[in-house]
Order: sequence, then C-alpha cells, then structure tokens
Amino acid sequence: MRAANLAIAVVSILAVLVGVEVFVRSQIDSSPPQQIYPSKETRKVEGGRVFCPDPEVTRPYFESRKRYPGCVFYPRNNVGSRNLFDVHADAQPRFRIVGLGDSMVYGYGVDHEDTFLYRLHESLTARLGSERIEVINSARPGDDLDDAYQLLRGHVLPLEPDLIILGLHLNDFLVFPTQLIRTTYDTPIREYFHLLDLLLSRWELKASGDLNEKEILASYDDESKARLFRQLRAFAATLAKRDIPLLVLIFPLFVDLDEYSFRHIHREIGEFMTAERIDYFDFLRDFSEGGDDTYWITLDDQHPNERAHQVFFERVSGYLDEHLGPG
Repeated sequence: MRAANLAIAVVSILAVLVGVEVFVRSQIDSSPPQQIYPSKETRKVEGGRVFCPDPEVTRPYFESRKRYPGCVFYPRNNVGSRNLFDVHADAQPRFRIVGLGDSMVYGYGVDHEDTFLYRLHESLTARLGSERIEVINSARPGDDLDDAYQLLRGHVLPLEPDLIILGLHLNDFLVFPTQLIRTTYDTPIREYFHLLDLLLSRWELKASGDLNEKEILASYDDESKARLFRQLRAFAATLAKRDIPLLVLIFPLFVDLDEYSFRHIHREIGEFMTAERIDYFDFLRDFSEGGDDTYWITLDDQHPNERAHQVFFERVSGYLDEHLGPG
C-alpha cells in the first residue's frame, strides 16, 4: 500500500513538473536567456539626434512623443551642448547657468523638454525673460569628473558662467563591473528543461548582482575616496577664484533604494561637502522609499526618467529661489 501511495505521489509530482515545463515553454523563447540590454537605436536628425529604445522594453512615455513617436530628442547646438538655442560668449545674459556631468545630468533617455535643466531654463525665462537667463546643458554621457573638469576649463569658463551645476554619480569614482552574462547553455539538461533553466537563470541574475555590488563596494577605498575629494576640491577652487558658485548634485543608483547598500558613501560625501562649504543636494533622500523601476527610462535601463527629472527640477529650482532671490 505504501509503495502504491509513493508511486502515486511521484507520478503526481512529475505530472505537475511536466505541466509547468509546458507552460514555461509556451511563455518563454527557446533561445538561451541573455542578461543584456535589448538593442537601442540612436540616429541623427535635423538639429540633433533621437534615441529609440527597443519596443520590448519601452514605456508608453516614448510612444506619446509627438515629434518623434517612440523616440526622445537630443538637440545639439553650436557649442555641442543639449540646447535648442545657440550659445555665444559675447552675448551675455544677466545670469548664465551651466550643467556639467554625465548621462544623469544630460538626461539620457528623457525627451529634451522633460530634462530638469530644460525645465529650469523654461521656468526662469518665463519669470525673468529670455534675454536675462540661460541654462546650458553641457553634460555628456560617459563623462567622469576629470572629463567634466577639462570641459569646464577649456570650454565653459570662457562663457563666463554665473553658476555651475555639477552632477556626481557613484560610477564617477567607483568600479562598476559588467554583469555576468551566460551566452550559451552550460549543460545539455538546461537546454531541454526550460523550467530548470528559468530557475537557474533567476539565481544567476541575483548572484551576479550580489557579486557586482560587492565589487563596487570594494572599490570604495582610501585611494578612490582621496581622488574623489581631490577632484571636487579642484572644481571648487577653480570656481572660487572667479567667484562662481558651485552646486553639486549627488545621484543615487536607482536599484534597491529601500535597502540601499551605498548609503554610507553618500553620508561621507555629504560630510566632505559640508566641511568644504560646497553646496550640494543628495537625491538619495528623495528616493529612499523604493519604487526603483518606476523611475527607470525603460524596463531594463536604470537611468532616471522624466518623473525623477521632475524631482531634480523641483529641488534645484528651490535652491535658486533661496540663494538667488526672485530677480
């Protein structure tokens, strides 16, 4: 009797597993799962470029774009900045703000009119007039602090800016490894049993993320910290000689914000800023309650989207109101 019951139990379990395997095969492509970004397209258009994410990971936001449906617009002006207007050093407005940094400040994956620097420009020009204000987006995707500093000295200072907004992201001074990617099936059994492969792939993704996090944290040592602080002091000193204010924006990683592993790094940077009397905002406090992927530009890309840029705009706009006054 026991043997019969055991046999029935085994058959039942096998039947369930077969059923789940059939379901998984019907829902998931038979090709090996790739832990990489789907393709994205960037192409030249009149006045700049457009960025078009893969339809598999896009959001309704992209389809709602009127000028280029499915894409966002990156304008490029006469000096290479992301602005619709040209910039001329000899045509001085009353107040000129320049943004420097990487893709976070640039607004990668966000339509031009939704970036925080564009909104800042529109808000200030509506209040003060277009002849009295310019907000120039000189950030460049991929730039680190050394790149931004060279751009400041070579191209931005000749424009005689009245305020520099510098973006700071953890990848400016920490090592960000590429995720582990399995491009072929490791064993034949994974090729034929998709349920097993699905479970192992989810474990691999979690394990690679944990490994990446450990490597990132390990790269935050005395040397990287000293280099970061040296770079920030160089920015502050160069601008102080010309009486140009500096505002540093510290951006978090938009991953696991409710259990953020890099909080101590933000705290130490904040302590340094305070000691050096450098004005800054740490946006970690604005996004500490989680909801990470609701701020992503696409389902697979963690760059901050238009909702995050609205938060950036509100904070920076409040700073200008407080420090520069209404006029």
